[in-house]
Amino acid sequence: GEGESLLDAQEMYVPSLATILLAEDNAVKYRPQIQQLIKSFEVRQQKNGGFTYKHEVDIGDMSQTQFVSLALFVAKHNGIKINPDTAEKTLRFTVLSQRQPGHWIYKVQGANPNGPFIPQNSDIPTSSMLAAGLSTAYLLADVLQLTPKKKDMDRLAAGEGLVGLPRSVSIYIKPPEDAAPGWSKDGPLVNFNMGQLQNSFRAGNFFIEKNFEISPADWTFYYLYALERYAWFREQAEGDMGTGSLATWYDKGVTFVKSCQKKDGSLVYEKGNQQESPLRGTALGILFLVRSSEILTLPSSDSELLGGEGFPDEALNMKDGQLVGSGAEKDLSEMLKMLDEDASPEQLEALSSAMKKAVQEFKNKDNKSRAEIKVFLRTMVAANNYFRRKIAIRFLASEQDMDNVPALIYALGDTDFRVCIEAQDGLRLVSRRIDSLTVTEATRKNAIRDPGVLTDAEKNAMRLDFNELKKKWTQWFLGIRPDAKLLD
Repeated sequence: GEGESLLDAQEMYVPSLATILLAEDNAVKYRPQIQQLIKSFEVRQQKNGGFTYKHEVDIGDMSQTQFVSLALFVAKHNGIKINPDTAEKTLRFTVLSQRQPGHWIYKVQGANPNGPFIPQNSDIPTSSMLAAGLSTAYLLADVLQLTPKKKDMDRLAAGEGLVGLPRSVSIYIKPPEDAAPGWSKDGPLVNFNMGQLQNSFRAGNFFIEKNFEISPADWTFYYLYALERYAWFREQAEGDMGTGSLATWYDKGVTFVKSCQKKDGSLVYEKGNQQESPLRGTALGILFLVRSSEILTLPSSDSELLGGEGFPDEALNMKDGQLVGSGAEKDLSEMLKMLDEDASPEQLEALSSAMKKAVQEFKNKDNKSRAEIKVFLRTMVAANNYFRRKIAIRFLASEQDMDNVPALIYALGDTDFRVCIEAQDGLRLVSRRIDSLTVTEATRKNAIRDPGVLTDAEKNAMRLDFNELKKKWTQWFLGIRPDAKLLD
């Protein structure tokens, strides 16, 4: 079947990307499938620690090793058991396959896990393999907890104006009971030659700084995708990217990618060697632009509350303001996922109350700042799902915090008038202007109706009403906070 062919693939790209996709979509639901894929990696690992095509023996393919390593990181980040020995062997291969004076090449051969490894073909440096090797070395050092974090990259998501960007809270999964011994402990998970690792970092960093280019002719967008990952993990481990040409790597990359965009939206580097199709180049270019490593490494919600495998009617019973009737623990993000499906008004109210408790728990965690939870809620205001937006607005209003006003004003322009009226009521609550800046009686009545039964005339009248309110609320807020930054 399809599952069998995936586990038995000729190359490692597809199973690695499948692991990432399943883990990012729902690591709880797809845990068995992810575990199968992780097990297949262990079986496919070469004696030398690298990964390659199925028909090859004693070969280490840096390109495929890079993607397996990324899959291992994502699995571990989402609470899935992986064997530290697998990651350690991969890191050792990565370090020992580095060439002099500090670059990596596509393929090396050799059966001994301690090397030496010799080039299968050319030993000529390429930017794409240099970025692949460096990013993999830093990433696996992070997986194995070998390098203390000098910069908390998770906090970067706590800035202003992030509505519409990737979510700032990802799934938290309690470590499985069958996790490998010591997997959750602090500090290094394996014994590794740290001098050798640091020498690899230094040589690679020196080489890329000396030879840095943002638009190599070979595998250009593939290179940018790996470059972004390298920069993310290096900055996390060392604090910055230095003061040389690498310091402005992202700005240079954005300028370059913009220059490659065609009228149909695709990304094509016409001066490149055209190994990448427009579709593949566009996908990889987007991953660079959105800082895909940030998306993969977003912090867990670290919040637990009651819930079942889903939210059937019988499970959504409230007692003293809390959700009762189910025994399994669910985190905040898992509850948000339940909103992807339609719910009755009663279910929505129960879910809202339960989530409010979870958000409060999230706030009270020592390692979570107030800014982080606000960014999370503001991001919800721009979510695709109506229920998510509505609940986010309720939370923002219930805090009665003036810092939340820009998100509520933003929501007055929502395409769903049920969200608009929720935002309007939230603004009145936060501002305490209960008797002013009100909607017309007709707008309030129509805004809570099923959008499917509204006439065009009713929709147009409401839109005019909410647009006017948005202007007035904006004027009011800027009068209080002239330097405030609005969200649109």
